[in-house]
Amino acid sequence: MKYFLYVLGAFFILFSTSCGDDKECNSPVKTPLGIGFFQQINQEKASDSMLPALSFHPIGTVDTSIQTNINAIYVPLNPHNNSTQFYIRPDTTLSMGDTISISYTNDLQFVSAGCGFKNVYHLDTVQTTHHHIDSIRIKLKEVNVTQQNNIEIFY
Repeated sequence: MKYFLYVLGAFFILFSTSCGDDKECNSPVKTPLGIGFFQQINQEKASDSMLPALSFHPIGTVDTSIQTNINAIYVPLNPHNNSTQFYIRPDTTLSMGDTISISYTNDLQFVSAGCGFKNVYHLDTVQTTHHHIDSIRIKLKEVNVTQQNNIEIFY
């Protein structure tokens, strides 16, 4: 009888741990928009541009991020709207900056029980003022991976 209780206890432990919910998350669920900065050398060639003191914030907020010696940033898009606007100034010594308007659609995708859902954005259009920005283009339309440039800004 004692042996039977040990076996029954071992089966109970194995059964209860094997049926537990897997709550670990090994997949990225944040999908920030990657913006790379470039200097247009000629019609066919551009090079990475290091911005000396970038000032950047979403329109509607006053929380300004200042980053130095940077050639790319990764920023969140608003999952509750189909557009986001940013104010960007390539150097804090300049008196004015540019406004960037990004239009997109949002697709909520299930990742796993442990991770939950992630937003995958599909970029439609991007527009900017031209105080300092020469041109802007969409490089990758789907925003679903971190550390990739989706938009390229040329100064």
